[in-house]
Amino acid sequence: MMTVVRPTRNPLFATPLLAAALLAAGCGGSGNSGSPSANTNQAQAPAQSQPSPTTASGSAGSCDPTVQQTQGPYWKADSPEQANLRSGNPSGTPLDVTGKVLDSDCQPVKGAIVDFWQADGNGQYDNSGYRLRGHQTTGADGQWSLKTVVPGQYPGRTEHIHVKIWNPDGKVALISQLYLPGSKNNDSDGIYQPSTEIQDFRKSGSGYTGSFDFVLPG
Repeated sequence: MMTVVRPTRNPLFATPLLAAALLAAGCGGSGNSGSPSANTNQAQAPAQSQPSPTTASGSAGSCDPTVQQTQGPYWKADSPEQANLRSGNPSGTPLDVTGKVLDSDCQPVKGAIVDFWQADGNGQYDNSGYRLRGHQTTGADGQWSLKTVVPGQYPGRTEHIHVKIWNPDGKVALISQLYLPGSKNNDSDGIYQPSTEIQDFRKSGSGYTGSFDFVLPG
């Protein structure tokens, strides 16, 4: 794990005009794509929707690089090292996702840092603490595993999970977002990318499971 510095928190909602602009943009705003050292605070009060229990077929690509996406305004530095984001009982239906970090030759990447953050089932981000935020480091098999909840939808955005991946050398390699196949909100989201839908997404017990392999650029 790399050494990171917790930043000073700066509120975004300084004026009503800024608040309105950010609410309209949702998570579409660009963010700091460097090492974990920047932070913004903003809350959303959204409406929730549930995805359809469908199964995605195939994979996003045969070792084609995963599509880069906007970081958005809600990333925070110094997230806890944890793969279970359900601690503290956040609102939302359980969701377990597993996968690997691969290079452009389809080989697993050991020592990649994978950082996840998302809204809870009500579409709200925790910007004062670290609920539903955490990072992990891949082993020799490139494997990562995430226990979280189905994120809620809020105005302007479909349900999504953010991810930021650092190479073993500490350089940011990928910033992207995972989406839920079958969500009625996907088609109305201008940022949504079908190639980064969670694969093998299905109902399992009281929640959902799925998988996704991230492929880093060459």
